[in-house]
Amino acid sequence: GDKLDVFDEKGAAEAWWHRLRDPREDENNEGCAAAQSSRTVPILLLSFPPPPPSTVAEVSLRRFKGYWLIFIGEWRGCTGTSAFFDCLDTEWELIRTLDLPQWPMMEDRAYILRRRCRRSTAPGNAPASGGAADATDRL
Repeated sequence: GDKLDVFDEKGAAEAWWHRLRDPREDENNEGCAAAQSSRTVPILLLSFPPPPPSTVAEVSLRRFKGYWLIFIGEWRGCTGTSAFFDCLDTEWELIRTLDLPQWPMMEDRAYILRRRCRRSTAPGNAPASGGAADATDRL
């Protein structure tokens, strides 16, 4: 079945990152097709990452080499940093937004995102325009 890896100390987390990294998911995005196949792939779950000055959300996202992210919190609200959301807008595609029970005056939701596959910048292969915020309107 499914498993959840949880860490209380940096050493164990570092070992996990190195062990789990799929060498096919390199800078050339050869792992993009594999991420869309039926094999088990890592998913990063960021649940209510703290706001600035903490950079835990953007650092976690930068270190994560997989192609799926579940983010739970407010979009550009009181979770994460502007740099985190800028990265989501440019490098990730919003697949689905799920409503959650919310405290009054809060806009917490669950967001399922997939890393955009990098394509050649040759004519005709330009990346899709619009960020994750644009995708929200299409869901």
